[in-house]
Amino acid sequence: MFCTKCGAQNADGAKFCTTCGAPLGNSETAATPQPSTEASQPPIEGDKTSVQTISYDVSSPSNAAASSSQTSGSQEPPQSWTDKGDSHQNSNGKKSKKTAIIVAIVIVVLVLIATVVGLTMAGIISFGDNTTEEAAVEESATSDDASEKSKDEEKESSKKRSSSDSYLEADFYDCDPEELQSSFEDLGFELSDVSAVGPSDGSNDNPGTLFATFTGEASEDLPGLKGDEIEITVGINLTDDEQFSYDSYGLADNPVDSLDELSDKCTVSNVVFAYESDVSKDEFVSIMSDIIDTCSFDKPSYASASDDELLDEAVDEFKLSSENAHIESSYVGDVLYLSGSDWSISIMGGDELGGTFVDFDLYM
Repeated sequence: MFCTKCGAQNADGAKFCTTCGAPLGNSETAATPQPSTEASQPPIEGDKTSVQTISYDVSSPSNAAASSSQTSGSQEPPQSWTDKGDSHQNSNGKKSKKTAIIVAIVIVVLVLIATVVGLTMAGIISFGDNTTEEAAVEESATSDDASEKSKDEEKESSKKRSSSDSYLEADFYDCDPEELQSSFEDLGFELSDVSAVGPSDGSNDNPGTLFATFTGEASEDLPGLKGDEIEITVGINLTDDEQFSYDSYGLADNPVDSLDELSDKCTVSNVVFAYESDVSKDEFVSIMSDIIDTCSFDKPSYASASDDELLDEAVDEFKLSSENAHIESSYVGDVLYLSGSDWSISIMGGDELGGTFVDFDLYM
């Protein structure tokens, strides 16, 4: 038997619903349950002055009928069970409609918010004068000219250029090989010779060193220079990208025609400045002092010479200790050599050499 109010199933013959306490009718009526969402007030029986109160323990539905008792009072009876049920159902209907409306409104609002956010991120709409990083990204993304560069432009912008106009300064060589050649050509020099030194066994364990010689008129005031021509040889550390064929002596003659064939990762190791001079032996020390001043070299720390006369004069001029000054018997002609922390100078002359020659090295 089913309760007509809450729809709960009860034992056949039960007078009251064990779930909500409602009176149970005949089996035909009880067979069609009427759902109810909450327990209602107990039913009214008898006259208006007699109210039946049903008390039950929801944890023990089977004891609900047995615990009923009769009470009497003079208070006005509550509305009928049927009226309250109808009111409850109407209330639930209204609540359901309100709930559906609220849910629909929330969904619409969420859709609108998602649409606005999506359009804003896509750059289709914006709010106010946006000068933040997002605006910059938007402008870059929508500009075809800014987002598309040719490979030539990218290569040009990535070149490492010299930061000095003087080839006597180390900063002049702080650039890639292609830009270095361009800088020399701007000064009127030309690439006159290229050679490389590497492993003679063909192992290529050591990529080797390339020597590029530039020849031209000296644009700097070089002490002791005879005429105006100077040779500047640049040593360049090669990378694994350069695979040259070396002979049994570890030499490769003219491995490239231009320095733009080298990797832009190649770096300069040293620079040698060489020129002919017309100074005499007794001017060797003074010419070296002038070169040190012109190139802003630090104080020399070592000296060697072909004879005592040149060595003693150098020790006195540059205040060298005897431990760092030596006679070198293997020198041919008149030779004086000085070196500092990152440089060296040598002057060689005499009849054996057919003239006097100056060269000084700058080490990177």
